Amino acid sequence: MCGIAGIVHLDNTKVDPCILKNMADTISHRGPDDEKFLFFDRKKKRALLLRRDEKPDINSTLGFAHLRLSIIDLSSEAAQPMSDSQQRYWIIHNGEVFNYIELRQELIRKGYRFRSQSDTEVILYAYIEWGENCLTHFNGMWAFVIYDSHKKKLFGARDRFGIKPFFYTGDSSTFAFASEIKALLQLPAIKRQPYLPAIKDYLYHSRVDTSRYTFFEDIFQLEPGFCFSLDLHRDSAPRLKKWWDIRRNLSDPPLKINDAADSFRALLLDSIKIRLRSDVPIGICLSGGLDSSAIVSLSNPFLEKGSLRTFSIVQPGHPFDETYYIDRLISHFKVLGKKKAIDGNDLMRDLMRLIKSHDEPFTSTSMYAQWKVFEMAKNCGVTVTLDGQGADESLGGYPYFKPVFWGELLKNRYFLTLLRELRADSQSPLKFLENSAMLFSGFLSHRTMIQLAKLKSPQYSTHWINNDIFKNVSLPHASLPKFFSSQLNQRLYEVFAYDGLPALLRYADRNSMAHSLESRMPFLDYRLVSYLFSLPSCFKIRDGFTKYIMRKALREDVPSYILQRRDKVPFLTSEALWFRQEMKGLIQNLLHSDSFLSRAYIIPRRVQSLYQKHVNREVDASRPLWRIINLELWLRQYMDVA
Repeated sequence: MCGIAGIVHLDNTKVDPCILKNMADTISHRGPDDEKFLFFDRKKKRALLLRRDEKPDINSTLGFAHLRLSIIDLSSEAAQPMSDSQQRYWIIHNGEVFNYIELRQELIRKGYRFRSQSDTEVILYAYIEWGENCLTHFNGMWAFVIYDSHKKKLFGARDRFGIKPFFYTGDSSTFAFASEIKALLQLPAIKRQPYLPAIKDYLYHSRVDTSRYTFFEDIFQLEPGFCFSLDLHRDSAPRLKKWWDIRRNLSDPPLKINDAADSFRALLLDSIKIRLRSDVPIGICLSGGLDSSAIVSLSNPFLEKGSLRTFSIVQPGHPFDETYYIDRLISHFKVLGKKKAIDGNDLMRDLMRLIKSHDEPFTSTSMYAQWKVFEMAKNCGVTVTLDGQGADESLGGYPYFKPVFWGELLKNRYFLTLLRELRADSQSPLKFLENSAMLFSGFLSHRTMIQLAKLKSPQYSTHWINNDIFKNVSLPHASLPKFFSSQLNQRLYEVFAYDGLPALLRYADRNSMAHSLESRMPFLDYRLVSYLFSLPSCFKIRDGFTKYIMRKALREDVPSYILQRRDKVPFLTSEALWFRQEMKGLIQNLLHSDSFLSRAYIIPRRVQSLYQKHVNREVDASRPLWRIINLELWLRQYMDVA
């Protein structure tokens, strides 16, 4: 896990080392253990590997910066930028390839010699051996760039699901990239111009990270499952290519639920096993729910007895507080559990650091709870955590997936099964009627469901937006073709690939790396994801339970009081209360500030009225209020600068 940045001048202009070092400075939190720079003279094919205080004495038209967070092979042999023995190929890499041990042995049998034990060297030689097809051999999370000095060609790639970030910008004369947007803002040619379609999508729909576009007009992200090539002789821009898609990588699952459950457990167990490979201490983020409980349970046997550490955010008095389950799990698994409570004063102290870490607005303060979990883990000496992202989006864990399943049963005329499922999920006759009405919403797309929600909830109200400025503005979205015959899997795909998980992965990366910590996600092993999207809907939702196959597979591993939980507790903060109490003064000052009153995106008096209704407990408008607050603070941080 590291930070990377690079500049390539296609017109043979010399790379300014000061600019490259400034880019590195902005992302130093991603790699506090080491820092190196590569400068390359393309004409003379001469490379210089330097430290910060050394200056290049060549006409370098290509420059790489690498900030290292040492996790696998802590020796200097694993330092980057790294080259092959002939110094033809150079790589900078952020992330981990977890099956590097197996790939290393395969490459040794093919005649390659390794000087380190790192996964980065495995990536480099895999590229030399297999070219772009090397990507299909990797199991992990990554963003890397390789330079072939003979062909004068760049090749870069991002992992299948976009766990690791990659941003880029450029024109016909320059191509630049980095792990975070803030590094690219150091380029003199970059204009700090907000991208209006992204702001519209955020304010109207509470949606972020749904395409290659960012909140900055000239900065883009390499999308999940994409790679690029850039021929420095001929190309004026990178050639993008989608190298992986769930829909082209489905498997033939077992037909019987017991066999399918056994396969699920085996895949998850191996995913966890290889994600425990580390030369630094590992912990687990424990929420009290099924996903994190499963990771704790299956990790314990691989670790020294009594050594596993867990980290949890608790909110005593909050309706969604999970302290009861967290304490029971800590006792049951005999782990070293640490908990921390947070309040609005904590958020106020960290607010600008949090916003600066993300570079772009985010949709709720629940991200702050995750930020504090990672901070706590790092303060306890842990550098790697295992986390549960991805399970809900592939196993149908959110409550709104149930009507989708019911609608599928109705469509396929499985009337008796539908009746049984509605009864299993209904604790009263009234709930049965509500569920029966809800099943028709299962025929709608995820985006349409969000649109309808605006009609009945103040959380989705947009009456405070200045519609005139957004009248002819829209964000180009990827189309969502109907691919899966299963209605549930189609909806899961929409949320997994576009309208949900990508944002959560962005949050996890920025929150963890802000504290120089690596977050690993066992549920996002591509083998497991492909398997889960191949399963029929009835293996995922059954008898009123979501994630049915996981509950069945882990019945000998996870306590029954977790397996039998029907409630889905969201990872939230007490933001509605904080906005009325600890943060009231800050919000009132912001909503009456000169900068806020001058913004063209909103109607200030309507926002002020909305906030007063929130304070008076007439409505809970915490979600739209946060988007307004976050956008204003983001504009101050990134746009209102000289």
